[in-house]
Amino acid sequence: MGVGGDPEYGGMGMPKAVSAQVEEMVNAASLSFGLYPMLTAGACLAINAHGNDELKRTYLPNMYAGTWAGSMCLTEPHAGTDLGIIRTRAVPAADGSYEVTGTKIFITGGEHDLTENIIHLVLAKLPDAPAGPKGISLLLVPKFMVNADGSLGARNGVSCRLDRAQDGHSGLCHLRNELRFSHRLPGGRGQQGPGSHVHHDELRAPGRRRSRPGLG
Repeated sequence: MGVGGDPEYGGMGMPKAVSAQVEEMVNAASLSFGLYPMLTAGACLAINAHGNDELKRTYLPNMYAGTWAGSMCLTEPHAGTDLGIIRTRAVPAADGSYEVTGTKIFITGGEHDLTENIIHLVLAKLPDAPAGPKGISLLLVPKFMVNADGSLGARNGVSCRLDRAQDGHSGLCHLRNELRFSHRLPGGRGQQGPGSHVHHDELRAPGRRRSRPGLG
C-alpha cells in the first residue's frame, strides 16, 4: 500500500510505473487477497490528495504500513449505480463530528480481522443537501475510533453481515445502521461531494473535525 505513498507519512514515494508492478505480482498470486491492499491504496490516494494535515497524520502512516485497511462504502440496496438517490444521512453533532445512519451493500473488505482497524470512505447526504448526485458528501468512518495519541479507542457503530440472496449463492455485504465517523470530506461544488462517477480523484478536501466515542 505504501509503495506509491507520500514519504512524508511513511510511503516510499515510488511512481505508478513501479507500484503497478507490485500490484501485478500481488494480484497474480491471489486476486481475492489483492483486493484488500488495492482498496487500501485507493483510500490512501483519496485522503492524501484531498485530506487536511490532521487526516493525513492520523490515518496514512498505519494504512501505508498495512496495519489499517481501507474500504469504499458507495451504493445501497435500492440505488445500484444511481448514487444520487442514496439514503444514508450525516447529521452534524455538537462536537463538530457527524452521526451517520444508513445501509451500504457490496462492501469489499467491509469487515475482517486482517488489520487492527478498517477506514471506511462513506457516501452520505447532509440534512440540507440538494437532490441528486450534487448533494453527496464523503465521510471517513473508522471501524475503531482513533484517539488523539494515535491509539485505538472504542469500536464505532459499524457492523457488517453477509446475506444470502434467494438463489442461495449471491452474498451481499451490508454496512448496517448507526455509523459514527470522525471526519467529513466536504465537496468542492458549493460544499457538495463527488458526482455519480466515483473515482479517487473526485474526492474533496475535508474540514477539521474531532473524533467522538462510538455508539456502544
